[in-house]
Amino acid sequence: MNLRLRWKKLLSSKVPSHKSWFRFTTTGSPTPNHFLPDPEKGFRPGRKVSWMPVEVENRQRKYTLDIGTLEFLANEVQKALDKQSDLYTVTIVNDRRIRLVNRMFRGKNMATDVLSFGYDSTPSAEALFPAGEILISVERADRQARDQKISLEAEIVNLIIHGMCHISGYDHEKNPIEAERMKKMERKISGMLLVSLRKTNGNQTEDRANFRIHGKIPD
Repeated sequence: MNLRLRWKKLLSSKVPSHKSWFRFTTTGSPTPNHFLPDPEKGFRPGRKVSWMPVEVENRQRKYTLDIGTLEFLANEVQKALDKQSDLYTVTIVNDRRIRLVNRMFRGKNMATDVLSFGYDSTPSAEALFPAGEILISVERADRQARDQKISLEAEIVNLIIHGMCHISGYDHEKNPIEAERMKKMERKISGMLLVSLRKTNGNQTEDRANFRIHGKIPD
């Protein structure tokens, strides 16, 4: 069983999805909760269709999250990184589950705020596998959000940006130059997200302090 199938199996749970729709994928996709169309009966009626290439899955019960906004912003991050043709999944879990994955695949028996997995396989019409998957601990995100005095959703977006930058080739652990390069990209994307929110909400975005990402965002 390959890595993506193994850790997805670890995260399987009975937590209901917060989505009102499912992406249609082909048989063989490792991502849970995807709706697979019946080749004879066609698509199941009564489902709203979305082709957004980034899907956010909530696999924890402790916090109520605005999954729709997180998913919209995650797709904006993907656009900013010029990765629109790639499929990604973002899974929000608790400390216990992220610690389990961290121990199995990185040999570190500890919880962390975000893990990212990039894959070399190229999505095709026959097998829509994700190019990358991001795992976020909601409990770690909550603590960090409180420290920064921002909303929980804003900190989760920070971590999505961080994870997608890693998958896209940025590496802050390589050397100081690469760390600064990644930091600049994260700040650039943060500013672009505020513009996207203004366009979506008719210039009536949520409080700037709430959506402050990576510190001060220039006007």
